[in-house]
Amino acid sequence: QSDLFWGGSGDPAEIEASALCEVNDWLKRKEGANLEERRGFMQDTMNKMVASVRHGVMKPDGAARTIHECAALLGLELASDIAEDTVIVTGLRKNVTKSDLELTFREFGEIDEAAVASNSRGFGIVRFVSRTSAQETMNKFRLGEIVVQDVAVTVKVLKSQGTSFGTAPPES
Repeated sequence: QSDLFWGGSGDPAEIEASALCEVNDWLKRKEGANLEERRGFMQDTMNKMVASVRHGVMKPDGAARTIHECAALLGLELASDIAEDTVIVTGLRKNVTKSDLELTFREFGEIDEAAVASNSRGFGIVRFVSRTSAQETMNKFRLGEIVVQDVAVTVKVLKSQGTSFGTAPPES
């Protein structure tokens, strides 16, 4: 039954990072997924997040934000745009911690929250207090490297569809 919801350490930011990591991994496996497939995966993700709230491992506000972010990553239409204050970090060493992310990314501005996906998957998120900090992170990434534990990582600002992740895949 534990695979029906996110548990891990019970840290809401880690659950958020793990959910986004699952979406990211699914998109890699299902390149070119049509709208129906993306909606089906989103439904499974929402069900798992609702179960996480019911089991008390995630608060409703955090779950709602995570669901919204997952839908954006899947290129689904959103009722409102997301804040664009969060960067997704990929290519991390498997032993990177939340503290490692905070140490690296604090140069770009005040961090609201940072987390690494559970199960050592090399995926993390950093949410800044200000959208400007996320933009400064991207500026540095475009001009050079961002290094976490001696490894150059890839960063992307989490945005609503039609943004840095590309436009939504065609509806087929």
